[in-house]
Amino acid sequence: MVLAVGCAPYGRPAETGGDAGYPSGTEGGPGEAARHEATPGEAARHEATPGEAVRHEATPSDGARPSRAPSAAPRAAAAARDYAWVDSLVRVDALERGVPGVAVAIVADGRVLLQRGYGLADVAASRTVEPTTPFNIASVTKPITAALALLLAEEGALRLDDPVGRFLPDLPERYRGITIRQLLTHTSGVDRDLREDNFDDPDAAEYRLRLDTASLHATPGERWEYANAGYTLLGWALAKAAGESLADAYARLLFGPLGVRNAAYRRPLRQDSRRALPYAVEDGETVPAPYVSGGFASGGLSMSISDLANFARALHDDLLLSEDAKRTLWTPATLADGSPVAFEMMAPDASYGMGWFLTRYEGRRLFTHGGGISGYSANLYHFPEEGLSIAVLANAKGRDDGRAPVDLLARAIASECFGRDACGPDGPP
Repeated sequence: MVLAVGCAPYGRPAETGGDAGYPSGTEGGPGEAARHEATPGEAARHEATPGEAVRHEATPSDGARPSRAPSAAPRAAAAARDYAWVDSLVRVDALERGVPGVAVAIVADGRVLLQRGYGLADVAASRTVEPTTPFNIASVTKPITAALALLLAEEGALRLDDPVGRFLPDLPERYRGITIRQLLTHTSGVDRDLREDNFDDPDAAEYRLRLDTASLHATPGERWEYANAGYTLLGWALAKAAGESLADAYARLLFGPLGVRNAAYRRPLRQDSRRALPYAVEDGETVPAPYVSGGFASGGLSMSISDLANFARALHDDLLLSEDAKRTLWTPATLADGSPVAFEMMAPDASYGMGWFLTRYEGRRLFTHGGGISGYSANLYHFPEEGLSIAVLANAKGRDDGRAPVDLLARAIASECFGRDACGPDGPP
């Protein structure tokens, strides 16, 4: 059964019914969505029929944003009127490959076309995934942390070229001159990650101790290196700049204005009975995956697909983030010598802005971030010229072949929305 409702403006969210391509690295990073676990097969089999697992969909909201020309949004809107093709993609690319639960959102020109849950959030209890079911979003936290930094800059709490020592004067000397900008762009030289392994989950005091005793990997501004530890340090600085906890800063500047209702920062799993549980497959058997928090400002948020859809809407207008702020977020980083940050990721001329990978897919500019931790994976795509955003969440890091279901689904949905596979109301022929 499908329940359809309209999407509400910011602050009044709709009520609900009822590795490929990324630079490799340590857990929690964008390329980590498929490093270790493949996920439950048997437990999700009965959810594989399209529509059966669907809990809720959102229809286009009132008050559409100004249209672009040319734009893929009208074609995307037509494609999303009949969601059987999305159901089929989820079934084939995820549920039938062992992933217990998935959630998908499609946003075009600021309108939420689809937000839908599939499969199981809790296999043992047969609890289904709803659009309001929170998942750990791992490194998809980074674009949200970057947005928070730009909002704090706009209200005058910080400047992007402020040294982090302005906010954290008790840091070791080697860190104090690193700027907020360098932390946002992964050019700070801070150690990539300070965890001992992918299941290591230190608290803030232990992580700070490790940071204080770690050496820099490079002189700040000298090179680009993806660094979870750098975003952790950034989050501590943002909290000091805001004069409140990081959780409160997210809530005040982002989640409140966006009408986000299900997000939490580092909330223990035992305190969130609605959270999708983490899973893995070991020797073909479905087992609960070890739970880890995902880190701090680098990966510590949990959000539902309806929450991510609301965040994606903010990328399409200037109601929350100004055009200047978005331009700053999506400008390729440069090193201290003026050379641009560049690497290959989905395209040969990829780069990194602030909390976003900047690349191309099927010839179109794409701003994206993915993430994966034990038992969870997430991906967020934003095509600026086409006015199209796609978000995918799963309570598995990889499927039965180890590949990341969220990466495969985001690409497949984008391809069909662009019409590459004759994507229309009925999907490909």
